[in-house]
Amino acid sequence: MQGLGLRTSLDLSEFSLKSLGVSTSNNLNTLESSTTFTFPSVTLPAGSYIVVKGKYTTTTYISDSAGYIELSNSSGVSPAWGYYGGFLEILGSNGETVDFVVFGSDTSTPTTSTEWTGDAADKPSFWNYGRSIARDGSNTDTNTKSDWTQKSYATFGGPNDVTCSTDDDSDGIPDCSEISGSTYAGLDLYSFGARQDQKDIFVEIDYMDSTDPGITPRKVALDKVKEVFAKNNYVIHFDVGNLIDNDTGIDPDNYDLGGGNEVTYVSCLKLRKTDGCSGYLDDINLKDINEFENKILAKCNSENPEILDTINKSGKLEEETEKSLIKIIEELKKNFKS
Repeated sequence: MQGLGLRTSLDLSEFSLKSLGVSTSNNLNTLESSTTFTFPSVTLPAGSYIVVKGKYTTTTYISDSAGYIELSNSSGVSPAWGYYGGFLEILGSNGETVDFVVFGSDTSTPTTSTEWTGDAADKPSFWNYGRSIARDGSNTDTNTKSDWTQKSYATFGGPNDVTCSTDDDSDGIPDCSEISGSTYAGLDLYSFGARQDQKDIFVEIDYMDSTDPGITPRKVALDKVKEVFAKNNYVIHFDVGNLIDNDTGIDPDNYDLGGGNEVTYVSCLKLRKTDGCSGYLDDINLKDINEFENKILAKCNSENPEILDTINKSGKLEEETEKSLIKIIEELKKNFKS
């Protein structure tokens, strides 16, 4: 959703999304009939955007930065569309159509009939990485299929500013976005160092607030990594913000592309059991890890199948599930020789 062109901010809770859906109850195999999903209360500033995703659990999630929303309802149904087509409709507080698109072989119509006329838009080229349909950079909106164009390079959450479909150096960045004056999803990759006929890789690095030289990125170390990639015909562009150049504006030579932020120091990142961290396989010899992991899976399947089922459904290791898994690991260790 975009607030581009709006003079004031808007509260997303005043709107809802209507679309087909899929349910976790049938392993996401069958499309549900059209379902209306409620947006959470998130303020969308004028001229900004937010990415809306499907979430295959029974709760709606909002990212910390409010950069995206994952939608689901209490029945575990999430927005979706099928291989042959689908539709998306944004509804206002009075149930009226605010925006609508239908594509492929889907024949759905908007609640407010004047919000779409004529045939459905062409469906995206599914199963091809990065393919999508999108409005043009001017967000042309005539409520017809002509507003929507096939895109070989999706610019999720950014302007639809890619004007070509070629990538002769096969780095995932279209050739037309590697020339002076161009942008990719609003980013000036050329000023960052991207060029045609070279394989570019961009890596943004956030770093913790620490005096430990092993934690803070150092230019000499990044230079060496860059040299290794160069020997293999890749140009890697690191971004640590103003850590090294300590100045405003970008400075690619000092790895400042405008990103790369300092974050709060934490004692560990789930690498060791000390200080409340995990790392429950640290005392298992490396040569025995594969065998031990297989024993964990076997024990889960035979004695606690709900552990793997919960992880598969949520995609997360929740606190209670983690406790059950730790208990299994500790029991296995009692009789495992490593």
